[in-house]
Amino acid sequence: GTATDIGIVEAAGLIPLAMLVLLGGVWADRLPRQTVMMVADAGRTVLQLTAAALLVAGVAQVWQLAALQVGMGVCEAFFGPAYTGLVPEVVSPPRLQQANAVDHAHGIDVKAQMSLIDHVFERLIRHAGVMLQFHRKN
Repeated sequence: GTATDIGIVEAAGLIPLAMLVLLGGVWADRLPRQTVMMVADAGRTVLQLTAAALLVAGVAQVWQLAALQVGMGVCEAFFGPAYTGLVPEVVSPPRLQQANAVDHAHGIDVKAQMSLIDHVFERLIRHAGVMLQFHRKN
C-alpha cells in the first residue's frame, strides 16, 4: 500500500476513539472496570486476528483494514478510561502519585515494546505472505 493507505487506516482508528472516549468513560464509571477492559480486549483480539488472517492470506484491502481499525478505536475508547479509572481504585491515596508516575513510565515502555513487536510481526507476515505466494505458484 501507499502512505495514503496507511494514513486512511490509522485515521479510521482515531476518529471513533475521539468521538467515543467520553461515552467510554461514562460506561467505565457505571460498569465494573475489569469487565469493560476484558470485553474491549476480547474485541481487539478478534479484530487483530481477523486483520492478521487477511494479511497472511494476501487478500487484505484498505477498506477492510480501515473497518477493522474503526473497531479498534471503539475498543480503545472504552478500554482507556476503564484502565485509567482502575488505578485509583487499587492504589492507596498516599501512593497514587507514585502509581501514576510508574503507570506513565510503563506506558512509554509498552509503546516502545509494541513498536518492536509490530516490526517483528510485520516481518513475519511479509515472510508468510511471500511463502504463501510462492507455494500457490508451484
